[in-house]
Amino acid sequence: MRKTTIESFFKRKERDDEETLSNTPISNLDTNVDDVAEVDEQQPPPPKALRTEQETIESGTLIRDPGKRLQIWNYPINQQDDIRRAYVKFGPYQFLMDLYPLSGLEDHPRRFQAHWFRMFSWLEYSPEKDAAYCFPCFLFSKKPSPFTSAGFRNWKKVNNGKDCAFLSHMGKNINSVHNAALRCLEDFKNQSCHIDKVLNKQTSQQILSNRLRLKVSIDVVKWLTFQACAFRGRDESLWSTNRGNFLEMIKLLASYNNEVDQVVLENAPQNAKYTSPTIQKEILNVFARRVQNEIREEIGDAKFCLIIDEARDESKREQMAIVIRFVDKNGFVKERFLDLVHVKDTTSSTLKQEIYIFTAAIDYQLKELNSRFSEQSTELLMLSVALDPKDAFKSFNACDICSLAKKFYSSDFSDQEMIHMEYELQHYEFDVPKDPKFHNLSTLGELCQKLVEVGKSNVYPLIDRLIRLVLTLPVSTATTERAFSAMKIIKTSLRNKMEDGFLTDYMIVYIEKEIARRFTTDMIIDDFYFMKQRRAQLKK
Repeated sequence: MRKTTIESFFKRKERDDEETLSNTPISNLDTNVDDVAEVDEQQPPPPKALRTEQETIESGTLIRDPGKRLQIWNYPINQQDDIRRAYVKFGPYQFLMDLYPLSGLEDHPRRFQAHWFRMFSWLEYSPEKDAAYCFPCFLFSKKPSPFTSAGFRNWKKVNNGKDCAFLSHMGKNINSVHNAALRCLEDFKNQSCHIDKVLNKQTSQQILSNRLRLKVSIDVVKWLTFQACAFRGRDESLWSTNRGNFLEMIKLLASYNNEVDQVVLENAPQNAKYTSPTIQKEILNVFARRVQNEIREEIGDAKFCLIIDEARDESKREQMAIVIRFVDKNGFVKERFLDLVHVKDTTSSTLKQEIYIFTAAIDYQLKELNSRFSEQSTELLMLSVALDPKDAFKSFNACDICSLAKKFYSSDFSDQEMIHMEYELQHYEFDVPKDPKFHNLSTLGELCQKLVEVGKSNVYPLIDRLIRLVLTLPVSTATTERAFSAMKIIKTSLRNKMEDGFLTDYMIVYIEKEIARRFTTDMIIDDFYFMKQRRAQLKK
């Protein structure tokens, strides 16, 4: 009789083979300028072993550019819905440019048009490939196509009436591949229609109880983060006299409110207590992502400057703080803490590489990252004085202001705008310094705010733009130093095993609590519910 061993029930995974497969592109695609790129439809899907392998994929590391991102079927099958959910939250990648690259025939080249985004909400554009893609098909189509893998570049066929390539892709049949993917996307967004939710339909009262239970956890996470307190305790068992700040705070709230007491801790269902360390981290992550999105909205299309500094945390790990400086629409100079990135070392090449990775991840392609702090810095500061409103614009000098724009901001002004600025400065000199509203100003920041306040930023748009560019330059790294001071408060000798992701989220919410306070509990619940499939219903 053959001897049965434990090895006969399990097959060892070949790690090297899997890693090779995961790094192998789906196909070698050659993109033709005039025609839709051909797609290798014979490419087999990833092997089952790869699709079922457990991995942790952070939404912040996902590539947005449709020409560079992985296809959904390249991810482990048990994580594909989480990946879809993250991309749905991002929305279609509609990269805006003043002018897109020309392509096609030399005698009649054409380019992508930004107004197509308004006509086709599903449309995406890849600056890497200069090609168009379909967002729903990327998420739910099961086969490669020009609008998911290779990209569409034949712009001539777009403005072609009824034969428009985009309309042809959508199809007249309601069962076309595109329309089927669009229906899948709508169903995917509506979690209450998912089969497990239909089979386990919960009453309105149960949903209210679930939301109340989660609200308590959210409020506790927010309060502990704002106060830089630890979440967990050494012993969180039922018999412990001190179960940690998070659980003890929930107990305190329950003791003051009978309605809360009936739905939390021991009175909560076992599969939806909302008190585990994982849930705590997810709630904090929702806050942090919302803060970052709010900062991006605050920046808008303004120019910005990244302020970078590094320091070691309590566990001797090198951390790089990223602070963003910009002038908002009201003329106020803002410095916001945006991220904390762990780096292997602090050499200039490493920091530069991390900045490139960071800017790709946050999806902002503005071109203010070039070096501007060379030996010319002194001249830049001297020329900037010509804009200073101190002592009734005593230092005002139109020639120096023009030199400032030409030498240091030539890429931000066209040749025509440079000429126009000279005439604008002549009117500005006889208007603003003599206006009583501009008397008693002492800083360039106050001047920028006053121009917006009285509406003269629209009268002198080029001067307003130049002032904002000058204000964007950092005068110190004090904000990054304050970020490291906050890191020392949060990551102490007693909390030195804190994970990088959790530390980053904690610092973002703690430092930018002014922004985090704007978010209602219901906003956080909606984001939390959409992060991944939840066992308990939080919405009808």
